[in-house]
Parts: sequence; structure tokens; C-alpha cells
Amino acid sequence: MLVVEHLYKSYHSSKSPTVFHEVLKDISFELKQGESLGVIGANGSGKSTLLKIISGVIRPTKGKVIVRGKVNAILDLGFNMIPELTGYENLILIGKLESLRGKRLNDYIDAVIDFSELENFIDLPVKNYSNGMFLRLAFATIVFRNTDLIIMDEITSVGDIGFQYKAKEKLLKLKKEGVSFILVSHDLSSIREYTNYAAILKSGKLGVIESSERIIGRYYVNSLEKQDNNSYLSNQIRNVRIEFKDNKLSFPSIEMKDEVVIIIQFDKDELLSTDVTLYVSDFKGIVFADSPSYRKHTLIDKNSTTFICKIPAHFFNKGVYFIGLVIGNGQRKLYENFRCLTLNIELDEWELDARWNTDHEYFPLRPHLEWH
Repeated sequence: MLVVEHLYKSYHSSKSPTVFHEVLKDISFELKQGESLGVIGANGSGKSTLLKIISGVIRPTKGKVIVRGKVNAILDLGFNMIPELTGYENLILIGKLESLRGKRLNDYIDAVIDFSELENFIDLPVKNYSNGMFLRLAFATIVFRNTDLIIMDEITSVGDIGFQYKAKEKLLKLKKEGVSFILVSHDLSSIREYTNYAAILKSGKLGVIESSERIIGRYYVNSLEKQDNNSYLSNQIRNVRIEFKDNKLSFPSIEMKDEVVIIIQFDKDELLSTDVTLYVSDFKGIVFADSPSYRKHTLIDKNSTTFICKIPAHFFNKGVYFIGLVIGNGQRKLYENFRCLTLNIELDEWELDARWNTDHEYFPLRPHLEWH
């Protein structure tokens, strides 16, 4: 459906016409019908330039893009709107550009107006719309067109909360119908919800394409490695170490059927009595589970303590999770770090074969309960 081959894009430097700035460097990938790709990266990494080339807004310096099917792009929520025209006039123009006539054009206009909830404002020039009204109308003009691929640049959180929910449901419906997406967003929850695969774009170079969850986790790990999230609230606690047993990777991937064992070690004052609590949060940072140790630990010596926590198999759903740690003495916190470890849970073999029930995919917990 989409083939990108050895794509390069360079611009002349504003300081010298003989100096070129390479924005994209040798990007190649293929997207089949029904597959979706999320592109993650820092500002200035070339994400928007890549989308503009794929959608035909600008030309590459070298390389080619082959598209089979109908493509619609939402690069700027308003790029397809003429401010001086009314909302209704814009819809007529857009519909005719899509070769819609008669009943098909009227049905398209009715669907857009109903979805955007702008019945009372559709005859006003769109330049007089509030930002939220403008966004709702522009989004609706795209999602009600016949399309095989939608290219989106930072637009998944449009309008108020109510409209965001409706927009999300519409995009997920299109996804189930086989529409593909290429999505650029700093909202990684949107990348996870709308795309099957993802890749990190860094300094114009596209990294390996893997499952969205794995790429999101790796992106978080790379970000966390640049940060010191340790918060020592007392000098009574020192040298906190936390790791996965039998897996020294900073970002291990395990199946849902596997047990997770976490080892916590730290140095402390000799007479200090301590307890620890593990916290588990999703990739949005929302804590959904915690577990205190109830002071079950092993003394290595008078000044060093080890806690071991076992998370049972079939506890997590698939996804990326953060493991956090708080150390206290029963009266106050002595240490905290809510992003010590990152864990990627993947579907086991049975789950891969049982894809008929997928509505549960975005709940973090999926324990195996006793059935009789």
C-alpha cells in the first residue's frame, strides 16, 4: 500500500547557499493495508517533514514514495479550510474536490455537521470560529472521506473532552474497518491505541520498526536513562539498587505467562528498621497497583538489606509498565522513585491465537481467576 525507498530531504542553510541541512537521511519502510505506523521523536527530528513528503505536500531531495490507494492527511487542522468562506461553503468545496455530487455530497455534509456539532454555526465564516469549533470541523472533514490511509500530525487530542472521546471512537472504528494510519504524536497513548507498529526518528534517521508497545517502552527507557529519578529524602538510606532477577536488561520483554521477580537492595543505618512498597503504573504514569513488603526482607549485614518481590504470572495485560519504589521506616518516606524499571509484557502463544476478543487490550491487569 505504501512503500518509502531511500528517502532524503535537505534544505539550504539560511547562512550560506552552499551549506545544506539534512532533515531526513535514507529512510525506507513499507506499510501494508490495515497496518499503522507511529513515529516518535523529539522536536526537530524530522517527523513533520516525513509526513509532508508522504502526503505529497513537499518533494524529497532524493528517494521515492509509492502509494497505492487513497490518502488523506491531517497535517494542520485547517490546511484544507478557507477562512473567508462559511463552514458550509468549505464543506461544499471539499466535497467537490473529493468528486462528491448530489446525494453523496449532501450525505457527506450532513455527517460532518452532525459529528462536529456545529449546526448553529455552519453558516458563519470559519475565521470567526473559536479554536475548538475550527478543530472539530476540520477533523470531521477528514474522517468522513473514503480513504485507505490517514496521515496525522499531532491532532489526536482535538476539542473538549467530549469531542476527544467521540474522535477517538471514530478513529478506532476506521482502524477496525482496515484504514491505515501514520501518526506523529508526543502523546504516546495515542501511538499505542491507533498503531500496530512504531519507530523512533532521531536526527533524521528512522530506527527499527517494531510493535508499538516495545518502541514506546524503549523510548521511555532511553529518556529515563538521561534522568536521575532517585529522590533520597533521608541520608539514612544509601545506594538503592533495583533490578529484575535473571534478566539484566534495562527493558526486558516477557510473556503474560511469565513470573516477574524484582530484587531491591540498599544500604542503611545499622539500627534503622525499613519497609518498602512497589508501585506499578502504566505508560501514562497512572499508578494502578501497589504492594507493601510488610517488612519481609533479608539482612545481608547490619548495614545492607535485600527485599525480593514476586509478581505472579498472568497478572499484567500486554503493554508497557513502570515499576516504582518507596522506602520508609513506618513513619515517613526515606526514598522514592516511581520509574525505577520498565517492563514490556507481550501476548503468549495462546493469546496470539485468540484474537476474537480484543476489547480488553487497554486494561492494565488481566489476572487468571479461578473458574469452576
